[in-house]
Amino acid sequence: MKKILLIASFFCINVAFAQLPNSLSRAYLIPTNLKGVKSLPKPELTDAGKENISGVNSQSHNSLSNQKTSDTRGIETLIGTTIYDLQTNGSISDRFIKHPDGTMSAVWTTLCPGGASATDRGTGYNYFDGTSWLPSVCERIEPTQRSGFPNIGVTTSSKEIVLAHSSTVGGMLLTYRLTKGTGSWIEDGTSLGQFPDDTWAKMVIGGSDSMTVHAIWNASGISINEYCGQLGPIVYSRSTDGGVTWPILRQCIAELDTPFYLGFGADRYSIDAQGDSVAIVAGDWTTDMVLLKSTDNGDTWTKQIIYQFPFPNYDETAGIIDTNADGTADIIAVPNGDGQVAYDNNGMLHVVFSKVFITDDVETDAAGFFPTDDAGIWYWNESMATDSAMLIAAAEDFNNNDSLDVPVSTTSHTGVGVYNGGLSLMPTIGFDPNNNIFVTYATYNELADTSVYLSGRRHVYVIASFDGAQNWTVPLNVVPSSAEGGDGEFQEAVFSCMAEVVDENVHIIYQRDEAPGHSLSGDTEQAAWNSNPSNIIYVSVAMSELTGTPSVNSTSFFVSQNMPNPANDQTQINVSLTSASEIKINVLDLAGRLLLSTPSNNYGAGSHLLTIDCSKLSSGVYLYEVSAGDEKVTKKMIVQ
Repeated sequence: MKKILLIASFFCINVAFAQLPNSLSRAYLIPTNLKGVKSLPKPELTDAGKENISGVNSQSHNSLSNQKTSDTRGIETLIGTTIYDLQTNGSISDRFIKHPDGTMSAVWTTLCPGGASATDRGTGYNYFDGTSWLPSVCERIEPTQRSGFPNIGVTTSSKEIVLAHSSTVGGMLLTYRLTKGTGSWIEDGTSLGQFPDDTWAKMVIGGSDSMTVHAIWNASGISINEYCGQLGPIVYSRSTDGGVTWPILRQCIAELDTPFYLGFGADRYSIDAQGDSVAIVAGDWTTDMVLLKSTDNGDTWTKQIIYQFPFPNYDETAGIIDTNADGTADIIAVPNGDGQVAYDNNGMLHVVFSKVFITDDVETDAAGFFPTDDAGIWYWNESMATDSAMLIAAAEDFNNNDSLDVPVSTTSHTGVGVYNGGLSLMPTIGFDPNNNIFVTYATYNELADTSVYLSGRRHVYVIASFDGAQNWTVPLNVVPSSAEGGDGEFQEAVFSCMAEVVDENVHIIYQRDEAPGHSLSGDTEQAAWNSNPSNIIYVSVAMSELTGTPSVNSTSFFVSQNMPNPANDQTQINVSLTSASEIKINVLDLAGRLLLSTPSNNYGAGSHLLTIDCSKLSSGVYLYEVSAGDEKVTKKMIVQ
């Protein structure tokens, strides 16, 4: 990658991300001279919502009692540990279920201390019996086979099924037992065939009798072998007898096939089911984000576009991202491939996902992304039009300096853990009996310690909407700080998975450890930090704790931070409208004097990339003011 040719203020490191196909390896781009590039407007917090980090304790940063209670976080329980600390490359799998009888099942990829990843990696498991979790013991459920990236489901007969890929089986591995929560696990490495390229499955239980197992996965895996005419095809499989037989196996999905897309990366898809209705969401950085719906238990599918990539059937190695055809590559915000789809109690489909800033300026290489920038968490449902998703959450600017203070490292790492996306990522969604909407996600915590690794940390947050996604509560940090009896200031918390069924509490599992990033990171320095075990944590958050309304939706439109920043001759901003409006941009000095003004233009609902001409501005700090109708958003920018 040669991104330095595009933007002088950025440099590039080539990365082959752990578990990603070599053909889909991408580079990340790191701002070298400015903190807080592309930070979003911060949600306004009540005093009660702000995390108090005074009095940081001096205890071991990796310590955790098996169970602790704080006034604002309910009960927190350590349910597992793992040395292998990469739980997904994109969307969160169905790894956590709250059953109708109040019990819960949780799985994760695990490797116990002293084990070898090549042979001993497997599925970690714990079970809540309605009263307590099983003791936290590091072990895998598979008797003999290596596995990774599991999903869990339970049929109406109480059969507990785990689906994961396995290098020792050479394809997909089913591990099951006949009664949830008890009994010996049985391995089935043959029913799904033995195709070594089959990797990164997603699974859900559906059907009118809750005996149908729906599964999708990537059929090219880490190889360069085409299937369905694609590198990275998403294939569909179905069993209607609880996983015993699979009449539909590795079926190419026409709506995602070669006429539309070249392929998809690892974990860039999710699946949900309700009765005979099935839904799949798929999307990568340079593809559309697509919703597939079936009302006949997976026999036929219809297609709806959530986000439309500006270039159909885009090939990252044969073009550049130039949305305005001026011959210069652009930086655009796109869905990050971590979309999560779910049915509510009325059968409506909801989708949450993060966005990430990417660029592609060299025809012969892949796109690159910006890990220290924030493009936020977005929401969409099937009643909404294409490109009409709403911003619902972002990293918070706690110190009110209009930027996110991401450390600028003097060594090779980025200043924040790299997870194949921006600062906010990997959301999951759930519903209570009243169809109120709950979303968890991981994002940068500006208040956490940056001195130990010269790197910032992410925490897990939960928000809720009690009015049909029109307004969202203040983000609640579920990681206890020192003032709450924990040591969250020194913890990295990611890979949150919320049970889709919410009662009076929101039920969440997530991974927590002391070091930013993960041990399989292409950032070798971060990989070296993550040699100690990670904890798998369960926490319940009382619905009563989710209060207040942040300012993310205080205007009917969203304006990104300009990029690049500092700017030279030109800089670009993303403006997202919830409805059609006239947009005007003014550039002012810090005294408020008008220096530049763009003509007003009408734009439809959706995201629009706009350019500001800085060529006539002297070096310094300026304000850009974006008006849409009667509303205004003002941000700072730097001109070199």
